[in-house]
Amino acid sequence: MVGKQLIEKDLIRCIGDRRSTEVWGEPWISGIFPFSIERPNNIIAGDMRVCDLLDDMGSWRVDVLDFIFPSEVCRRIMSIRLVDVRREDRWNWLWDAKGEFTVKQCYTQAMKEKMAGDRSLSQYTRRGTLRVLEENMEAPDQLGMCVIALYLIWESRNAKRFSEVDWQSGQLWCKVAAIWDEFQDSKSWKMWNDAFEQHLRWTKLEVGWVKMNTNAGTLPEGGGVIRGLIRDSDGVCCAAFSKKMQATSNPLALEAEAAWRWH
Repeated sequence: MVGKQLIEKDLIRCIGDRRSTEVWGEPWISGIFPFSIERPNNIIAGDMRVCDLLDDMGSWRVDVLDFIFPSEVCRRIMSIRLVDVRREDRWNWLWDAKGEFTVKQCYTQAMKEKMAGDRSLSQYTRRGTLRVLEENMEAPDQLGMCVIALYLIWESRNAKRFSEVDWQSGQLWCKVAAIWDEFQDSKSWKMWNDAFEQHLRWTKLEVGWVKMNTNAGTLPEGGGVIRGLIRDSDGVCCAAFSKKMQATSNPLALEAEAAWRWH
């Protein structure tokens, strides 16, 4: 129950076939907080689902939207892309780039809010000792992530002291989790090679070829951000872009949009 209360304010419905999302009371309208709207007094109709707001061709019924919703809400609704008709509506957590939720993420959020109110510890100490003070540090993954966290804290301390670099301590655990996931992926790749007797390895790009990297993530207020980078065979950046997207909060659609930008 506590976990549900912690993440409830950051959940939004990701629209797919539109059959299971209620129009009134459920968070599904990106760009407005709390992403939901209550039924006006002049609307007599009871339960309505998002699919009731579309015509037979799958397009928004503009006349119905104008009658029911304020103009700003209408604009937000019509900016929602209706492309995932084969997928059911689902819940999307705004604090994860893919909209997914884990117990570890919930724990991190809970401890962040709890430690924020403790003024007896400095900002750096609170972030750095978040996992060290836990009693169940016997698990290998917890010990490994603790080592990574301590290393990043020390590196950030040196950067701030000698280079006057502004360190964003709130991003510490995100970096730790990302490094740990990369480490686990590399171990899985090695085990896959050993199991199938494959010897795949990374090789440098040939001259004339380029490598493309894209990334996308959702924003707490709705919408998302897409980014892209192209590097040549020497690793030199040839082109890059970053753009804020208001049209959708669907992580898969954002990632596809980021890749399509280079088309």
